[in-house]
Amino acid sequence: MSRKLLAVIALLLPSIAIADMELDTLKNKASYAIGVDVARSIKNRGLDLDTDALIQGMRDETAGDTRLDMSEMA
Repeated sequence: MSRKLLAVIALLLPSIAIADMELDTLKNKASYAIGVDVARSIKNRGLDLDTDALIQGMRDETAGDTRLDMSEMA
């Protein structure tokens, strides 16, 4: 998955808990659908990822403050 796509996904991630989210707007529904698609892709590829770390990485990239530099992510 490209970094640009991940950045777009990160921009769409809400900062509230998913369990409390109302899926009543187009933005929320689209964000949720993209999240399902990403998760399905990860699952279909057999990747064992930490979902919390994945989401935190998206949030950090969106904020422009990643915890790892590019060499550590390669």
